[in-house]
Amino acid sequence: MLRKIVLHIHRYAGLGMALFLVLTGLTGAILVWEEELDAALNPELLTNQAPPPALTNAELIERFNDQHNLEFSFMVLPKAPERSAIFYVSNATLNGEPINQILLDRNSGNVLGARNNFESDPLKRSEVIPWLYRFHYSLSAGGIGSLLLGIVALVWLLDTLIAWYLTLPRRFSWSGWRPAWAISSTRRQFDSHRAGGLWFTPVFLGLALTGVYFNLYDEVFLPVTNAISKVTPQPYQRPVPPELPPPPDINHTQAIELAQQQLEDAGVRVHALDFIGYSYALGHYSIAFYTELDISRDAPSANVYIKGNGEVDAVRIYGEGTAADTFIDWQFPLHSGQAFGLFGRIVLSISGIVLAVLSVTGILIWRRKWAARSFSSTR
Repeated sequence: MLRKIVLHIHRYAGLGMALFLVLTGLTGAILVWEEELDAALNPELLTNQAPPPALTNAELIERFNDQHNLEFSFMVLPKAPERSAIFYVSNATLNGEPINQILLDRNSGNVLGARNNFESDPLKRSEVIPWLYRFHYSLSAGGIGSLLLGIVALVWLLDTLIAWYLTLPRRFSWSGWRPAWAISSTRRQFDSHRAGGLWFTPVFLGLALTGVYFNLYDEVFLPVTNAISKVTPQPYQRPVPPELPPPPDINHTQAIELAQQQLEDAGVRVHALDFIGYSYALGHYSIAFYTELDISRDAPSANVYIKGNGEVDAVRIYGEGTAADTFIDWQFPLHSGQAFGLFGRIVLSISGIVLAVLSVTGILIWRRKWAARSFSSTR
């Protein structure tokens, strides 16, 4: 009786999630290679045109300020040295169209171009990958889409466990369970659905869990995690004060130097700057560095917050803090596959395709059984 109930839950949960899992699975399989694909589509924007050496961080910021009457909210330096620098701006336009990224050659400081990676247009070559990224986590439907995919991730997490349970024989033995891992020639569609899900169960559990982290952080992930081990609040999570803090006494370059010195004093070897931004609402600089502690290509392992008056507000280093902090540190590396290098990215890309295939085969299996039941009832 229990098995029959669980089977019905799996069947109808799968049907309800199928379209979303196909879309997120296929887009995720592509986005594993996001940086490479974006650079291949837009080499004139994302690849430095001038030969090395690269400008210093201070020189790059100075070149931006000399060329634009704009304040940037973030400067991002991709880890690959051949990639251009990205300056995020607000309320800016180019040829009458809104933009939020201005890209500079890191070797010359010259402007390579601009684009909008938030309100991106999939018909523009420069914005195809940013649009795909946004579609992957929100279906390009803003907060509602993000919430919907968060619910799907939560249901998928539970349904993956249910699917694994359904592969077990009623009386467990390895010999009885072994056929579930294989695909026979007589039941190819059903066996591929069952065996494919079984082989990728650990990957699907990881993707579903990290999906809950990204899309239901405050609603589900944080309360559950805090019940086990407390997450250390970060400065950017503080309530915005009713009055704006005074303008900063130090500039971006000084903040970078103070943050790097803070890490070196703590015995952390800094490899490169990832980003720097200033929050006028909270009155502090946020500076992130790649260090010897990195566990992901695109996630810096050290974050330093410097107040506008030059005081150190907080330091966050991977591996330090509570067990919950470490658990959170691993969410992006696991979701992107970067925690396991090139091998992990290949596995994640394949798993996205497998997820889409399993969703389609699940529908086909249900349709065949529904048709058989309908035929029997009419006889």
